[in-house]
Amino acid sequence: MEHFFLGYALNAIDAKGRVSIPADFRAVVERRSQASVIVLGPHPTADCLVAYDRSYSALLHQKLSVARDPASDDWDQRSVIQFGLTEELAYDSTGRIALSKNLKSWGQLDTLGLFLGSSETFEIWNPRVLLQRDGLNSRLAQLVRGLLADRGEVE
Repeated sequence: MEHFFLGYALNAIDAKGRVSIPADFRAVVERRSQASVIVLGPHPTADCLVAYDRSYSALLHQKLSVARDPASDDWDQRSVIQFGLTEELAYDSTGRIALSKNLKSWGQLDTLGLFLGSSETFEIWNPRVLLQRDGLNSRLAQLVRGLLADRGEVE
């Protein structure tokens, strides 16, 4: 992969679960997969959502297949979490998607979505949930507090 998800954005989530994917993130998706579609699902270890393009789905499948142990159901569970609990969401010209109830629940999302680039993927966090995370990097915490303050949100 030659294009990566970099940066951050704090975007509003409306009552219908609609949120806009940041333009820089959409550009990476479109360069990597030539489609205006993201794959979104629960992060395997964190209380947020993880998102990526269709091309990255193929890479994930390859990584899981190489690590597969036929004597273990661990692969099947990882595969189901990675593929069975995801949704493909097309976005419109403004980058807007509609989060399902499951996605909102898995990401603990309500009125704000914090988008964080994470190299080959990006994450969508409830900023308040992220701030409560044990061992949170102090610079990341400072960023999140600043973004909330810029919106007039109290921590």
